[in-house]
Amino acid sequence: MTYDEFEKKYIGKAVDYDGVAGVQCVDLVDQYLDNCFGITGVWCDGAKDLYNNFETYPALVKSFERIPNTRDLIVQKGDIVIWGGGSWGHTGIGNGEGDKDFFVTLEENTLGQHEPTQLVKHRFDSDIANPCLGVLRPKTMSVTNSPKAKTVKTRGVDISQYQGTPDFAKLKNAVDFVIIKAGYGRYRNQVDPQFERNYSECKKYGIPCGAYWFGYATNPQDAASEARICVEVLKGKQFEYPIYYDVETDKKSNHYPFNTGIDNCSAMVEAFCSTLESYGYFAGLYISRIPLQTYISPDVASSYSLWIAEYGANCNYGGLFGMWQYSDKGRISGISGDVDLDECYVDYPGLIKSGGFNGYPKQEPEKPLDTVIWYKCGDKDKGNDHSIFEVKQRLKGLGYNVDDTGGFGGGTENAVKDVQRKMGYKPTGEIGENFVKFVMR
Repeated sequence: MTYDEFEKKYIGKAVDYDGVAGVQCVDLVDQYLDNCFGITGVWCDGAKDLYNNFETYPALVKSFERIPNTRDLIVQKGDIVIWGGGSWGHTGIGNGEGDKDFFVTLEENTLGQHEPTQLVKHRFDSDIANPCLGVLRPKTMSVTNSPKAKTVKTRGVDISQYQGTPDFAKLKNAVDFVIIKAGYGRYRNQVDPQFERNYSECKKYGIPCGAYWFGYATNPQDAASEARICVEVLKGKQFEYPIYYDVETDKKSNHYPFNTGIDNCSAMVEAFCSTLESYGYFAGLYISRIPLQTYISPDVASSYSLWIAEYGANCNYGGLFGMWQYSDKGRISGISGDVDLDECYVDYPGLIKSGGFNGYPKQEPEKPLDTVIWYKCGDKDKGNDHSIFEVKQRLKGLGYNVDDTGGFGGGTENAVKDVQRKMGYKPTGEIGENFVKFVMR
């Protein structure tokens, strides 16, 4: 999310990010750090602590630089501005307006009365009792938090009959994987016309592939029927990426699955995916972010691999997800016209082959996610890019039970192992840079 998107989303709203002490200025900044940089767990002792003790926040040090207030300071868009008056200070986010005399910030609780988010103009020399200490400036100045620059593992496309007959000899040099539409509905004659060719071409040129099945079910029974037809179509083939149930609206066919409500939608996903799993397939769900958060229960969403569609600079889903479809207007060598573009953050080929899914014999995973270890069970904080506390808070937010102690205990180790298994790596229970990037993004 960019600063402009953030301002548009939160202007006029009262943000209570941590649910403590009502609407405070640091709540808005915490929300900004989360949405625009993927930084969570920055618990400070007042706004001015962010500036005065900046070096004690590894996540901030990694992404920001501290710039003191001098006569030459010009607040830039995305800067976190910090004042030092009173016991706690004050903070806001620069919107880019201003010069050496004044600046404008997006802030809340301006007068200490829990005021909602608003734009406020300030002068550098107007408040001696509450002086501006300086700013925390994003090192990239892009304020996008794009996973493309931080945690991308592989890039790919998803294709169907609408991409015609791709030139796979060219495509193999442009992508790491392909997700193929296998078909739709609950009848055998609803196979995608290009499925067989697309699959055989992926195998011919050594391109790892997965598949998806477009659902038209309106109840769990029909969803299970769709899964069984999907299995018939996939039989005898091997896939290195998950088999996804595609749940979305199709206005042309007057198909509105989300109108049936969260309980029914969740039950349909569970019926399709559990049926696939009973046949030895690695099941996943393809869905747009907002319907996912609105119409799929958290327990069902966390049970299957998520492939989330959200077009723009970021995927703003707060939970774990394996794949992100970030554009439907991509252009790539080997395909004429627009194509969906995807990014993947999980070693699905390793996970699927080692687990014996999707037509592969079972293997044991041997590859660790990290070879340079930051933390292991029994450790205390060592001053790495993210503290144990930050990682534990993130794991808590993902639904794991971790230790209440200040260090890395057995509960945290078990949570780490579970995430590593879901990522397709050896469950060592040890944390390094790659693990932290995945869970903290």
